[in-house]
Amino acid sequence: MEPRITLDDLKFLNEVIVLSGCRRSDLCRLILRGRYKEACQRAQDYRNILGPDNFYIELQNRLLPGDTYLNKQLIELSESLGIEAAATNNAHYATADDFTVHDLLTCVRTLSTVEEINPERPLKAESYIFPSALFICADKA
Repeated sequence: MEPRITLDDLKFLNEVIVLSGCRRSDLCRLILRGRYKEACQRAQDYRNILGPDNFYIELQNRLLPGDTYLNKQLIELSESLGIEAAATNNAHYATADDFTVHDLLTCVRTLSTVEEINPERPLKAESYIFPSALFICADKA
């Protein structure tokens, strides 16, 4: 089971910055399935609920098949709707040392053992907030 939030739940959030999400998000899944118009509508729904300054289109380059296509489509969507884009590295934990805990939680979520290979499990500890990103954020604060 994964954490979920509905569009209706978003209406109760105040002054929260929300990113459209990684390639597993509803927005990206719509684009990857060739349903661009529905993706545009979903992005508009998010912006209308959260406000124009609180919703951003998330861009990532994880070097996965389809990333170039997906990012081009997300940039087009961002420009056509006037929604700002934000580049991220898809961080799931704060430091590389947190990888083991994240991996165990992924095993629980996917009903896998640590000995099994599962496409949902990252192969190495690379989905953390890089120190340079922390430096940039601290510098901007």
